[in-house]
Amino acid sequence: MDQKQPNILVLDDERFILVTVKSCLKGENFNVTTADDVQVALSEFKRGNFDVIVTDILMSSIDGFKFRDLIREYNKTVPIIFLTSLLDGIDNSLLSRITSDQHSYYLNKSFTKKALLEVLHKALSVSQAMDGVEALQKQIEADLDLASQVQRMMLPRWCVIERSYAASYLYEPRYKVSGDLFEMVDLGGDRCLCVIGDVAGHGIHAALCMAPLQVLIKRIVCESGGDKVSVHEILTQLNDFLCLHFSVRQYMTCLTAIWDFRQNRLVYQTAGHPDLICLDAAAGEIRELNPEQRGSLPLGMLPDNVYREQDNVEVDFTDESVFIAFTDGLLDIGSQSSPDSFLEKETLLSLIASLNRTETVVAIPCHLRNAITQIGYDFPSDDIFLFAIKKNDRKDKNTHIRYIGASIEEIEEAVLEVGNCIAEASGSENLGVRVELLLSEFLANIVKHGLERNQRLRDGIVLCLRLEDKQAWIEVMDHGKSWDYHAGLSGKDADTILDELNEQRAQSGRGLPIILRLAETITRHHYWGLNVTGFLVLDKKSE
Repeated sequence: MDQKQPNILVLDDERFILVTVKSCLKGENFNVTTADDVQVALSEFKRGNFDVIVTDILMSSIDGFKFRDLIREYNKTVPIIFLTSLLDGIDNSLLSRITSDQHSYYLNKSFTKKALLEVLHKALSVSQAMDGVEALQKQIEADLDLASQVQRMMLPRWCVIERSYAASYLYEPRYKVSGDLFEMVDLGGDRCLCVIGDVAGHGIHAALCMAPLQVLIKRIVCESGGDKVSVHEILTQLNDFLCLHFSVRQYMTCLTAIWDFRQNRLVYQTAGHPDLICLDAAAGEIRELNPEQRGSLPLGMLPDNVYREQDNVEVDFTDESVFIAFTDGLLDIGSQSSPDSFLEKETLLSLIASLNRTETVVAIPCHLRNAITQIGYDFPSDDIFLFAIKKNDRKDKNTHIRYIGASIEEIEEAVLEVGNCIAEASGSENLGVRVELLLSEFLANIVKHGLERNQRLRDGIVLCLRLEDKQAWIEVMDHGKSWDYHAGLSGKDADTILDELNEQRAQSGRGLPIILRLAETITRHHYWGLNVTGFLVLDKKSE
């Protein structure tokens, strides 16, 4: 295949220079276009695909530097060679002005053909190299985007709601992919396993370590059976894998925990990892779980290391206990206004202790992350992971929490069940219908307008409902777009909008006014990508 001939645009208001440059380049595998006017040259540049521009500095209309400014409005990197007969001053001001643009070169007007060819080839080779680097960077970014999507697919759902417990997490890579490990497996019998790790290093190599470890954890559980899994044996097998299967030594801190929500019993072990935090939500106090500071070395440090059962921490807990885990990237969050300041554990503990006891555990990771930024820690330097888990109160028949997949079919099924549940529990079919109508409109709006298409496969919706005294408190959590319902009303009340839509016989636009007519109050919060919307629905007929 013939090599592409570079296209050269030459601008000079002296025809002699134009002829000279074109003659020098004749037979040298260049396509040369000449112009003796700035506007003509600019028009040619916009129409063509030029690889290099050669221009005079002193011209009658505008100088070469202003012409360069015009070119840079359309192309930031095309090489520009300045022809000049000017003598530079002692301060090298002319040279400085030319080279202030990294894609600019210069050549004295008394050039030879050899000198002209040398500077042209230099400009072209540098430009081609930079184009190659730019293309490589774009490919790397595209690969990172793909790696980020694959990593997200390998993670558990952002929240897990089972019969006996509810949990959620926040997974925040420093840049696209993370070296933080998280796996959660329901073991049956109201028991669940969580493995949280922090692979040493950042970026792709740390993320690549995470993937096979997740597969290994699932295999260990599958081969052992849910009732025979133990935290210290999992750590031993993960350590063996890190030491034997990677050509470069990899280290990882790790926290492995098994909760038994039937017996209210927790067994866990840390391998160089930050300890679990236990919040007594009823008392608003932090409980010390590991006063003896039991634990072991990070994984991957010692081949054939056996993690011992006596290093496990075993504790009983109450129904009101909320457990929070994190990776140390959380404590590496700095402050842009105070570069030497980082989030301290005491500050984190005080934030956790101040959480409202009625707050749904699903919102806690995002709420905490948002609060950390609110108090001035806004400069993360590492991957961040936050996790929260709590036992569900199965005795409370008036409280309901469920995960709904982000599809119209699942929403229709869920709201019908919720409406029937409320009607039965409250003895009011009217209240059940009102809640059903509100949720149908609001949840469908989230799926259709709030969630991006690729989010719908992963980011479902959490619905929390509490029934008391013929009224329903509803809380909906989603990762869709933030919205302001006041803006949607355009200063009008719901009845006015519905009347106008009826007159117009319009079918769309009814969702928001219907929601406002059904809800006595609406609250709206946005915590680090999580929307938390609250509704109070009354049984109007019973008043």
